[in-house]
Amino acid sequence: MKQQSTRLGIEKISSLMINLSVPAFIGMFVMSLYNIVDAIFVARGVGTLGVAALSIAFPIQMIMGALAGTFGIGGASIISRRLGANALGEANRVFNHIIWLIVFFSMLMTATAFLFLEPLLVIFGATKNILPYAKDFLSIILLGSVFVTFAMATNNVVRSEGNAKIAMLTMVMSAVINMILNPIFIFGLDMGIKGSATATVIAQFIAATWLLKYFIGGKSSLTLKWIGFIPDFKVVKEIILIGLPSFIMMSSSSLMVVSVNWMLLTLVAKFILPFLVLLTG
Repeated sequence: MKQQSTRLGIEKISSLMINLSVPAFIGMFVMSLYNIVDAIFVARGVGTLGVAALSIAFPIQMIMGALAGTFGIGGASIISRRLGANALGEANRVFNHIIWLIVFFSMLMTATAFLFLEPLLVIFGATKNILPYAKDFLSIILLGSVFVTFAMATNNVVRSEGNAKIAMLTMVMSAVINMILNPIFIFGLDMGIKGSATATVIAQFIAATWLLKYFIGGKSSLTLKWIGFIPDFKVVKEIILIGLPSFIMMSSSSLMVVSVNWMLLTLVAKFILPFLVLLTG
């Protein structure tokens, strides 16, 4: 087992800042292109209704990211402190609780979203024309939610033990695979907006597999171990309380997108459509 966190206590602070912050910046910059790439290919292959569907589905994807941030950031904070105190056993315990939370809440969120998918999309601003596209896209994304949540959450854990390059490579690899697969599925296989969703899920699945291999391959300070069906709720509480600000921040962004969608719908219905009717009438 390789103790990745050792470098955090022996290297110069200036070197650590560069070695940890630059990979994080590159990885997050590349990941920011994820939705832009989806929108470009969907616009070319599906049209404006497809792009509108992406904007409707985006808040739900942000909620998935908020959950991943809650577990990943909250757990990573505890793990880094446990590793700093040389309490590897406690760090492993927290790590395995993060995995439990990812699996449990991903399954819960997926089941809930599928149960209320159509009403949720209408609440988020889907019209009769946009709704079928949004359902097609989000149905596939939800099936891969556990991979998305795992990849996002555990990437924070990797970073917390001082291995920022692995975290960066995971994000870059996922984004590049998504860019390659999008045109193949949308144009080559003629899957339309379902192709974009499939490309995203496959990219996240590969990222999750890459990270799983990292943890079980002896490259990490941490080891995977099943904690059973009932977690230690004290550990769960600590993880969630620390990660809660991240959840609130990302959920607020989701609400902002929903608000913008509704404002645009109101603007189109009240002003633009009547104006077009006058012009053509």
